[in-house]
Amino acid sequence: MKIISKYKDYYDFVAKIYGEDPKIIFKRNPSEFKAAINTGNDDFYYGLARVTFDSRNITPSHDHLEPPESYIDGIIVCGKLYIMMHKLIDDRYPYRFEQTRLLTIQEYIDNYLKNSTDWWSAKIVALCNVEDKYINLNKKFNSPIVYFKDMRRSGANKIECTALTNISLLKCKFETRIDAYQIFQELQMFINNHLTPEIAIEQIDDRYKIMQHGFNKQSFRHRK
Repeated sequence: MKIISKYKDYYDFVAKIYGEDPKIIFKRNPSEFKAAINTGNDDFYYGLARVTFDSRNITPSHDHLEPPESYIDGIIVCGKLYIMMHKLIDDRYPYRFEQTRLLTIQEYIDNYLKNSTDWWSAKIVALCNVEDKYINLNKKFNSPIVYFKDMRRSGANKIECTALTNISLLKCKFETRIDAYQIFQELQMFINNHLTPEIAIEQIDDRYKIMQHGFNKQSFRHRK
């Protein structure tokens, strides 16, 4: 896989070790989209909206004027959902957060929602074991990396959101969970199998073009 990007990520060096495949090109250009998704009353999207927008305190405060102790974001990488948990480190306005943990959706449910009776929390269970839905969202934005924020319900069977694509995985602490070789291979396979890769056009030598039309090296020699 050949990576074209204006920024460096933690897995870039792997391409030099394995060698670049010119037939698969990852144009890693960060973009931001405002999107609307038709949900069809699917609990999957309501659960995703709960994660990426209505991420209230892990230990909720009754005083809504107080800053949250933590908040969470969702990022889909190669058809898998990960939860980024941010923790408050400075309660002075504007509040400052630092990213502390990167979790799979199953780890998030097991650690924080196992005993929850919250209605939205129950919807998050629908986010497990639905890899095909994550792949469809990667396809929708034609990117192996999609970060969702401000996802909210907007009318019947409709979700509105802001999607950031091709962001840095290093800034998302992915190196703490997935080593560079594995994530490089996952990205390469995902782009090749599920997205529309940029295909490098191979130039065919003239002598081979001639052979394809039934001629050979003797065909154009002058006879004496």
